[in-house]
Amino acid sequence: MKTKTKHIAAILACAVLLAAGVLAGCAARKEAPMAYDGSMLYEETAVHHDKLFDFGNLSASNHMEMAEDQTVAGGGAQDGRAVIATANISIQTKTYDAFSAALKAELKTMGGYTNAFDEWNYDSNRHASVTARVPSQKLDAFLDSLEENGTVISRSINTADVTDEMIETGSRKQALQAEEAALLTILEKAQTVEDIIRVQDRLSNVRSELESYLQKLQSLQNQVAYSTVNIDVQEVNRITTPTQKFGALASSGFLASLRNIGSGLRNFALWFIGAIPWLVLLAIPTVLVIWFIRRRRRNKNAKKAAMDA
Repeated sequence: MKTKTKHIAAILACAVLLAAGVLAGCAARKEAPMAYDGSMLYEETAVHHDKLFDFGNLSASNHMEMAEDQTVAGGGAQDGRAVIATANISIQTKTYDAFSAALKAELKTMGGYTNAFDEWNYDSNRHASVTARVPSQKLDAFLDSLEENGTVISRSINTADVTDEMIETGSRKQALQAEEAALLTILEKAQTVEDIIRVQDRLSNVRSELESYLQKLQSLQNQVAYSTVNIDVQEVNRITTPTQKFGALASSGFLASLRNIGSGLRNFALWFIGAIPWLVLLAIPTVLVIWFIRRRRRNKNAKKAAMDA
C-alpha cells in the first residue's frame, strides 16, 4: 500500500513539474518579441489581396463605373458597351478655301480638334488629308456638316467594341493598386534590410506595371470619347458624282479625257519653253559636229575627184 502511494505521489509531482514548464515556456514566448519572417512576404500579400479585393464581383462593378463615366463624358457608349468609331470620308469641292474654313469652324464648335493635316498641289488643284477627332456623340452631325461645302464621294464608319478590354484593364489596375497598398503595409512591418529590399523591389515592379495599365486605360477611354475622322479633300473644277447614269458617265469620261489631253499639252508647252535655254546649249555642239563631219566628207570627195581627173 505504501509502494502504491509513493508511485502516485511521484506521478503527481511529474505532472506538476510538466505543467509548470509549459506555463513558463508560454510566458517566455509571450514576452519575447517575434522576429519578422521574410519567407511569409508573398503569402501575407496574397491574403491581403483576398481581404481587400473581391474578384468575384470585379467585372460587374467595374463595368458599371465605366458606363457611368462614359455617360457623363458623352463617350461612345452604346447599350452600355464601350465602342471606338473610326470614320472615313472622301469629298470633292469647287470652293476649297471655303471648305477649309468651314471645317475648322465646325471642329471648334463641336469641341473637336485636328490631329494631322497634310496638303499638296496636283495638276493645279489642291488636295488635303485631314485626321480629326470629334466627340463620339457628335460624329454623325459632324459628317453631315461636311456636305454643306462639298460633295461626298464616299463615306464609311468602322466600329470596335472594347468593353471587355476596358474591363480587363480596369480589373488589372485595381488588383495592382490593392497589391501596392498591401506592399506598403508590409514595408512598415519589415525589420531587416533584406526584407525591406525585397518589398521595395516588388513595389517598384508593381508601380511600373500599374502605370502601364493606367496609360492603356486612359488611351481606350479617350478613343471611346473621341471618334477619329479621316477626311480626304480634293479641289476640282467639275464634281464627279458616283450616281450618274451610263450616258452621263460616258460623257463625263470623254470630257475628262479631253481635259487631260489639254492639260498634258499645256504642261508640255510649259516644259518646252522652260527647256529652251538647255536645248540651245545642246544644239550648238551638235551643229558644230555635223558641220565638221560634212566638211570633212566634202574635202574627201574633192580629193578623190581630183585624183580621178
